[in-house]
Amino acid sequence: MKAGKVIALSLRCIATAAIAGALVTVVVLGNSYRGKQLCSSIEICIPDSSSLHFIGRKEVERMICEKWGDRFVGKYVTGIELGEVESALMKRSVIRKADAYFTCDGVLHIDVYQRNPVARFCPEGERPFYMDCEGRTFHISGNNGPEVITFTGNICRRAQWKDDVLELCLWMRDKGWAQRIKSIRCDSDGNLTMYLADGWERVIFGGPRGYQRKFASIDKYRDKIRPVKPDRYYKSVNVKFDGQIICRK
Repeated sequence: MKAGKVIALSLRCIATAAIAGALVTVVVLGNSYRGKQLCSSIEICIPDSSSLHFIGRKEVERMICEKWGDRFVGKYVTGIELGEVESALMKRSVIRKADAYFTCDGVLHIDVYQRNPVARFCPEGERPFYMDCEGRTFHISGNNGPEVITFTGNICRRAQWKDDVLELCLWMRDKGWAQRIKSIRCDSDGNLTMYLADGWERVIFGGPRGYQRKFASIDKYRDKIRPVKPDRYYKSVNVKFDGQIICRK
């Protein structure tokens, strides 16, 4: 090997070793500084608070205060278990996710994300609850819930029915049907009866499956059958059967 190549290779090795040593020094110094750093304050952020109102900053502060008091501010940041903070907050059913982290100024940041509901269920004689876009159900206190599709009656509790209803609700929301249906009533077998926001008819929908075909039948009734009849001529419209729209006075 020529002397020039040997010198160049040696210089590259020396430079690599120097960079690695510098990085180790930075990490060690950073850890040493972090070990001596104190928590200066707590900042709570709820990014989706403009559209969802299940929980507010004051309530998050109260939850932290009830569990830890004022033990965070002034404490070494390395002594604060961020995972424990996140887990404690996520025990509240309305919280989908919580992120806790420190910035270099010692501020403990807590970001809280709420569940985004797609449906509300009001079982007869029971406490109402919501279902989010992931299929998780949760209760809320007060009247802080958004306007979503509402199911009343004898709510079916079968897991498959819940999955089918979630798919139905997501489709209705995306296609604009959530605003066109006033309410939905259920029976214990999972059959649905819908009431149109712009009409008086009782729409016998059947189970939640086959919803695209059934909504196409509802549109056909509204556009072609209802207009040629006197006002309030039909009281019920059955779209549960494939290829049929059964209207009754």
